[in-house]
Amino acid sequence: LYKDYLNQILIIYKIAGIVLIPVIMAIAYIPDSFRIYLIITGLALLILGVLFRFVKGIQLIFNKDVSIFYLILYLCTLEFLPLLLIYKVVVE
Repeated sequence: LYKDYLNQILIIYKIAGIVLIPVIMAIAYIPDSFRIYLIITGLALLILGVLFRFVKGIQLIFNKDVSIFYLILYLCTLEFLPLLLIYKVVVE
């Protein structure tokens, strides 16, 4: 289960990196008025990657017949806790 999850995460991160390279390169060469749109696009792609990672993790847990305790542990430690920590850093 853990090996499958790590494989899925690495694939998602590699795809996100490949997709974001043109966005990052374009930010340096476009006028200032359009940069905010590319930054928002890049952030939206990152958020979609995190959501997709979340969905794939849930699917792996349900496909492997893991107990509900592991599902709760997965959600708290690998999904919600990092988001809460990022929120705390951004807000403060």
